[in-house]
Amino acid sequence: MTTLGMYLHLVLLLQQGVLPPPAPGVARMTARVPVAQGEHLDWFPSSSEIALVPSGATLRGTFTAIPGSMRSIKLELHRNAATGRIDTLKVDHNHNGSFEVGEVYTVKPRLESGVWWTSFDDVTFHYVYDRSRSVPYATQLWFVDDPDEPDAKPVLHWTRTGWNEGRVELDGKLRWIQLTDNNLNGIFDRGDCWILGNERADIFKVVLRKTNDHFWLDGKAYILKSIGESGRSAVVEPFNPGMTQAEERIKRDSFRQDRVAERSAVPIKWAASLDVAMKEAAASGKQILVDFTATWCGPCKTMDELVFSSKAVVDAGAQNTVFVKVDADAQRDIIKKYKVGAYPTLVVLDASGKELKRALGYQSIREMVDFLKAE
Repeated sequence: MTTLGMYLHLVLLLQQGVLPPPAPGVARMTARVPVAQGEHLDWFPSSSEIALVPSGATLRGTFTAIPGSMRSIKLELHRNAATGRIDTLKVDHNHNGSFEVGEVYTVKPRLESGVWWTSFDDVTFHYVYDRSRSVPYATQLWFVDDPDEPDAKPVLHWTRTGWNEGRVELDGKLRWIQLTDNNLNGIFDRGDCWILGNERADIFKVVLRKTNDHFWLDGKAYILKSIGESGRSAVVEPFNPGMTQAEERIKRDSFRQDRVAERSAVPIKWAASLDVAMKEAAASGKQILVDFTATWCGPCKTMDELVFSSKAVVDAGAQNTVFVKVDADAQRDIIKKYKVGAYPTLVVLDASGKELKRALGYQSIREMVDFLKAE
């Protein structure tokens, strides 16, 4: 076959959507949408916000995730006249200045812990990266309406729910690969996440790594040598991290010292409420350790498992501390009183209820023992 003939044959294959298999280590990726595929990720990247401008019963904003690569998409949130709650989202997907069929999403708001949540789970934008190819970008958007914060600036929260996946030949075997836009900039780069698997089901497990880090599969390490900007291609290569997977697991375990620490035979006695804790502290002269926590807070659960169960922490607070937990969703009045905005937050109060100190985020056993020391 002549060079021209080979070129025309390739063009024909491209037009038919039939491509020759990629070289070993090269993955041809496809963008996936949860609803269309009947699957979903068990984790989400970080969320972002869209500022909204009130206009009567309407809130207006613009959505853009790829700076300089896509025109901003106008959107509106509408408040239901009968219920007074936001229940409708309109998105100008085709940039024609109006909202047509397929561009209007209506849901039923839900009340949780005194706050109204309006979630739009199936909104797919389409990005054009090279003026010729449109790539679906599935998102979830949600609006939070707090009756106790009527003057709060309105924002629409969002995160990506879609992913890119493909097959890649490694060591003579076809494997699966997944890419996710972790930093929500619409571009697949070194700030995102990836995962390899032998079976397709493997790439939906929460064992992903950053794209600038290597990934272990069957006892071997691999790296992403390159990623296409739109996530439509990736090149994977073997990598030598200089240690075994077991050795790396130990080295990377930031909780290892807490994990192997001695457990207490007697658990911490948590007060039933902050009021109960303050009464006990007033009667005994002890300080109060308030653990501001949430059921959805990962670091909070890790502290419960490793830190508050340790003998060192239990012993450190046994004589001078009353322990109490405050739930972020169930006790919002206390959360607001102490101006807590992140979890876990640990606050030490004296017997009169005066704040002495606070710490944010996961505290190791050593840090917690120091934190419980009286001033």
